[in-house]
Amino acid sequence: MKQKKRLTAAAVILAVFLAVWGGMEVGVQAQNVKVTINGTEQVSKKKTKTFTVKWNDSCFKNDSSAFNSKLAYLSIAYSAAAYTEQRADYVNDALRASGFQKITSGDSYSVNKRDGIGYTIASKTLSGKDGAVLLAVILRGSTGEEWYGNFDLAENETTAAREQHHYNFKKAETGVMQTLTDYCAENGFEKEHTKIWITGHSRGAAVANLLAADVNESALAEQENVYAYTFATPNTTKDKTRYDNIFNLLNEGDLFAGVPIEKWGYRRYGTDIVLPDLFRKAGVSDDGMQAGTAAVFQDFTGADYSQYRYDTAGVANVIKQASDLVDDTTNFYTLKFSFGSETATMYQYFQTIGDLLAGDDAARSAATRKLGKSVLGEDDFTGISISLMNLALSGNVYFVHMPENYLSWLQIMSDSDMKQDGSMDPVIIKQSGKAIVRKGKKETYSAIALGTKKKVIWTVSDKKIARITPGGRLIAKKKGTVKLTAKAGGAKAVYKVKIK
Repeated sequence: MKQKKRLTAAAVILAVFLAVWGGMEVGVQAQNVKVTINGTEQVSKKKTKTFTVKWNDSCFKNDSSAFNSKLAYLSIAYSAAAYTEQRADYVNDALRASGFQKITSGDSYSVNKRDGIGYTIASKTLSGKDGAVLLAVILRGSTGEEWYGNFDLAENETTAAREQHHYNFKKAETGVMQTLTDYCAENGFEKEHTKIWITGHSRGAAVANLLAADVNESALAEQENVYAYTFATPNTTKDKTRYDNIFNLLNEGDLFAGVPIEKWGYRRYGTDIVLPDLFRKAGVSDDGMQAGTAAVFQDFTGADYSQYRYDTAGVANVIKQASDLVDDTTNFYTLKFSFGSETATMYQYFQTIGDLLAGDDAARSAATRKLGKSVLGEDDFTGISISLMNLALSGNVYFVHMPENYLSWLQIMSDSDMKQDGSMDPVIIKQSGKAIVRKGKKETYSAIALGTKKKVIWTVSDKKIARITPGGRLIAKKKGTVKLTAKAGGAKAVYKVKIK
């Protein structure tokens, strides 16, 4: 009997030891992870926003060529968290909470420069029998001096005709690729047991797009184990190679996704997915998309979604005017045009835009004067200047492009488990209704169902505490906590309400 007790105790001690020690190595199958992002200051009313995502190792079990809406949502969440300046604290915290270790962040997080990129690399062992290692590469979008580099299509005018990639994006990507290669070598990660997840938004998306193509051709991992999701992705390359494991999520009317101009030969690696089109394939009306996205956007930003619009015509007009003036990348650097009281190439014109976005006070002041003269005058850039000004004044440039907008769409896609062909499970999105209601008071709850034509019906968990009509009118009867359930077409959503 004593021996049995000793064996049991030994087994318990061993189990605890393995749990503690092994917990440093074995991945987390599924858990809630809090992610914090900085609000996009031009639109969001929230300086920061913390929300919960469901991390699940199973997102990396299938072939990477199969689009996964849940992984897409995780990708935009972590990409958005990367938007911090000197330290990558938010994205590092999210990775750490997801079971990642050996986290390293660098380049533009420490010294900002026009050809830099803020990156974070981390690794974890995935749950399951194969014990595969997952590497995360999260790339930050433009900050500071990097804005100037976004317009560096070539090293200079003499190399423009032969550049196969956007020069500045490729230079930044080359540095990350070398760091990733060194990271794998230092940690002894072998190709057969390694999976790599690559993601980024805006400039981060451009570098992620090029990096994923590079990793596909490398000795770091098999292509089927490289998972790449990019958001608001600029065009990156003239190379026509296709990769079916790179997914570029784009918003209709996002100016940054249209440059460098396609007419000049640029495109993206992988498959482009335009978010509204995916919902239209699923049979969701534009009104339904507007109502559904507005509720989620309001939660992320505190801003009114309806005050902005997707100015696709305005964006197309800017791109057309630019391509009418300049028909290739060599002329982008060489052709001179009138610009206010001076002359400038299109490259110089966009460097002035860079001054406005990232320059010091003197540079911004000079850029404002130059662009002001262009808007009020009749120089060769006047049409583009007026069009850009109108997009900026309407908020379109920021609204369509901002990570919170992509987060709103992707949260809906993730909740409904949307497929690449547009098929979706019904999903319910709460629109209004308080979490705390005083006894004796009434409150109306509303929700919208996407992916079904059925009406939303409300029920309450305890009719002694509160009563609710099928249409969502709640009457608080006595103190306590109840769950309100909204159902439609097989979908349901549950909300907790406290009666005080």
